[in-house]
Amino acid sequence: MVLHENQYQTLDKLKLATYDKTMLKYYENRPVRAPFTVKKVKGWSDHIHDHLQRSIQPQMMDYLNKQGYAIK
Repeated sequence: MVLHENQYQTLDKLKLATYDKTMLKYYENRPVRAPFTVKKVKGWSDHIHDHLQRSIQPQMMDYLNKQGYAIK
């Protein structure tokens, strides 16, 4: 799935769901190595969502909303 190539493509929710299922299967079947003793299996979208929730620049979403680039 290509998300960006000189311009963003329209979101295809079916392709994204298919990609999430593929990544979930991969994450479920990959070996877990120390120090990661707790296996947390998530799809790609959930992983990215969690990552963005921990952003080191929490004010960025407000900035993007003010500029008209993002919608909460």
